[in-house]
Amino acid sequence: MSWCSESCVRSAWVLICLVALGLSVGCRKSATELLEEQHEESEAFLEAQWQFQQSEARARNLYYQGKEMHRQDRYKEAVEAWAAAIAADEQVGLMVDLAKNIMASEMLEVAHYRMHRPYEDRTFARTSREMIDLILDEENGFLEKHVKKANEELREWNWIKGGWEAYDRAQGHIKAHQLAKGLDILEEICQDYPRTPLADRCIVLLKQYGR
Repeated sequence: MSWCSESCVRSAWVLICLVALGLSVGCRKSATELLEEQHEESEAFLEAQWQFQQSEARARNLYYQGKEMHRQDRYKEAVEAWAAAIAADEQVGLMVDLAKNIMASEMLEVAHYRMHRPYEDRTFARTSREMIDLILDEENGFLEKHVKKANEELREWNWIKGGWEAYDRAQGHIKAHQLAKGLDILEEICQDYPRTPLADRCIVLLKQYGR
């Protein structure tokens, strides 16, 4: 082999080695980048996991806050706490729905009782209506059966409220020594609101004054 041929061969081998070396360096760089990406993904996963745990803990805390507010008859605040719980973590949704449905049934019973017995709870006109309106508010998401019942109770509330207003007028006449006017109103109430606690109250007064 001539000197020129040997030189060309050596040059070719040198070139091949340099290319191979360059490719090797390139591979090592890609591997480093891959490790960095994996590290970043791992950090992101841990951060997401931490955020999830925080959201879950906050949701459960809000859920139990709502339960405590319900126990204290702070119905509106309970609904607000439960809405915030679901916003923090939707997984508490089923727990919230169950709690809200139990509370709705209770609210309707309490509202009905108070609207028919205001002489036992003078806040009936406010508190009963507030509970009914809370269920009727679409944003609060109560079940349709409770909304239907709340509409029935709202009609009852408007009806019986008129009776108690008449009862107050009758008492006003009696206190003003306009006995006949007062007793006439009481008798009308007994006819318009039969078999109600309101009528029973009127009957007591009518008997007291000899009617």
